[in-house]
Amino acid sequence: TKTDSRTTSAMDHQVLARELLRSRANELQVLQDKMDMMMEAINNLQYAPRSWRQYAKLKLLTGSLQTSERLQEA
Repeated sequence: TKTDSRTTSAMDHQVLARELLRSRANELQVLQDKMDMMMEAINNLQYAPRSWRQYAKLKLLTGSLQTSERLQEA
């Protein structure tokens, strides 16, 4: 009946909306994690010796230094 199909359609839309929101939330969390890593790297650079800051800045600009863990390894 029309009522059943409308109810099913409304439920389908709710499921799709919920999945879209979940997907967006996951994407935002990934971005937030990257921003947190970048802030940590910047904070580490602020307190690093000048020669290390210059080296790390070059590496960050070229993309070969990507995580704060690498900053702490050297």
